[in-house]
Amino acid sequence: MYIFDNIFKGNVELKELYLNRIIDYFAISLIGIFIPIYLLTIGFALMHVFQYFVVVWGTMTIMNFLAAHVSSFFGLKKTIMLRVPMLLAFLFLLTNLDALPSYFLYLTAIAAGTSLAFYWVPLNSFFTRNADRKKEGLETGYLSALPRIFVMFAPLLGGIMLEEFGFHSVFIMVMVLAVLSVVPLAITGDKRLTLKYDRKKGKLAKKLDGLSSIIVIQGILAIVEFVVWPIFIFISLNDLLSVGIAGTLSIFGVGIFTLMVGKFSDKVEKKNIVRLGAVLLAAIWFMRIFSTSVMEFFLLSFIAGLCLALIDVPIFAIFSRNAKKNPLAMNISRELHLNMGRLIILFIMLAFLLMFSTTSLFPFAFAFAGIMALGLLVV
Repeated sequence: MYIFDNIFKGNVELKELYLNRIIDYFAISLIGIFIPIYLLTIGFALMHVFQYFVVVWGTMTIMNFLAAHVSSFFGLKKTIMLRVPMLLAFLFLLTNLDALPSYFLYLTAIAAGTSLAFYWVPLNSFFTRNADRKKEGLETGYLSALPRIFVMFAPLLGGIMLEEFGFHSVFIMVMVLAVLSVVPLAITGDKRLTLKYDRKKGKLAKKLDGLSSIIVIQGILAIVEFVVWPIFIFISLNDLLSVGIAGTLSIFGVGIFTLMVGKFSDKVEKKNIVRLGAVLLAAIWFMRIFSTSVMEFFLLSFIAGLCLALIDVPIFAIFSRNAKKNPLAMNISRELHLNMGRLIILFIMLAFLLMFSTTSLFPFAFAFAGIMALGLLVV
């Protein structure tokens, strides 16, 4: 606890947030990158896996508005706590999916999307309300880095446990951790934020101040990085442990670099850092097209983590600064644009699978991600 007291120096609410994030991130990191692989191993085709994620992010897009209104009524922390039953329902359905009719895949996706909305909208609003404007880059770095530093071995541990005990046992462990994650949020009271709308235009009161296209691209890159890349590694090696190692290396890359980027981004132009990260990440994606060996998979996963820190930390710091006056409305807008990017790439890949083979999908997706990364230079 000393490290948190030293970092936050009396900001108890931020300390609660980071403790919650660490426990939750550890739980989700045990299974997160393995979910598409699990769906493949219980008999779903790659087409169905992408359809599952379409329903997840589509549901989240709709439920973001409900999550914001619930946050306004009950408070941000209580809304995060309300998310736990939804997460447990998702994990229960996921655990039993192999014994249920195939249409339960989409009910599971709806539960997942609802759970995500009731977590990320209040969590990011909670952060943007409490972060110090003068240290927005550093505190964004803490939000991203601390969970990763503390749980960087979670994907590796998840891979080992999946190999030894199977998916069902790990899913049950994640359920227990999900319940424990809300305990830190009970330390202090809760506050409510007002969700404001622009009555004239019928739009959210705050815009993303030039970040719209950038955030859409972030959504595209996230799907290829955290869904397509792990599937590619698993299909190439047929080894859950290797997927876990790659996930750990990616988290390690982000974790060790994020704090430095966060502190540095408070002193220099943030968009210049994003441009540097974009060029490097594009190069990584183009190299991934030709990667075939396990060492290449591991090295490229680690370096990609470094590059993602250069992009994600400055962008979220800029967003947090702009969002302070109306956190809920701004965070809805941010999630809408992220989900737009996620859905765009998923629909593109679904269309690709209808016309071409599965093996040609991966080079296409990696090249597309590289081009999108370069797109950050001009938006």
